Amino acid sequence: MPSDGRWYGDTFDSALARNYYNRGRRHGYRGGIVHEGLPGHHFQISVANHHPSFIRRLQFNTCLIEGWALYCEQMVVERGLYPPDSFPDLRWLGGVWFRAARIIVDAKLHTGKMSYDDAWKFMVEKCWPDTAFFKAEVRRYCLSPSQPMSYLVGKTQLLALRDEYRERMGDRFSLRDFHDRLLAEGSIPVSLIRRKLLAK
Repeated sequence: MPSDGRWYGDTFDSALARNYYNRGRRHGYRGGIVHEGLPGHHFQISVANHHPSFIRRLQFNTCLIEGWALYCEQMVVERGLYPPDSFPDLRWLGGVWFRAARIIVDAKLHTGKMSYDDAWKFMVEKCWPDTAFFKAEVRRYCLSPSQPMSYLVGKTQLLALRDEYRERMGDRFSLRDFHDRLLAEGSIPVSLIRRKLLAK
C-alpha cells in the first residue's frame, strides 16, 4: 500500500495498520484462500489459460471469474472441506451480504441515483463500520461499472446452471464432472457455457 494512504483517502497510520492486522488474525484467511487461490481465481484462470483456442484464452468475463470464486466460498462449506465450525456459515454468508450491497451501490451510482458519499455511507451502514475501506471501495466502483455486481450475479448464474445440469443428468450427475466441464470452457459468459452443457 502506498505510504501516503492515497488508496484510502486518509493517512494509513499505525492505528489503521493495527486494525487490519488484528482483523486478519481474528478472522483468518480461509475465505480469501478459497476465493483467490484454490479452488477460486488461481485455479479457474490457470485452467482457462490452457484452453486450446487462442481466442478463448483471451476472454475474461467477470461474471464467470468472480462468480466462480464466490461460488467456491459456499461450495467448500457444502462439501465439508473445512472442519466443523472452522469456516462457519455466517462468515461466507457475510460475504454474500457484502456482494449484495455492492449490487445496489453499483446500479445506483451509475444511474445517478446515489452520490459517492451516499454510496460509501450506505456500505458502512449495511456492512461494517470501516469508513476508510468503503471510501476506497466506492472509488473503485466509480471506475468500473458492473464489475462490483459481477460477483453475486455470476454466483447466482452458476448455482442455477448447477441445478439445471443436475436435473438433466439425473443419477449420472457428478459435481466433479460439472466443475470439470464448466471450467474447461474458459472465462466466457455463463450463458454460453449453459448452452453447451445443456445441449440436447
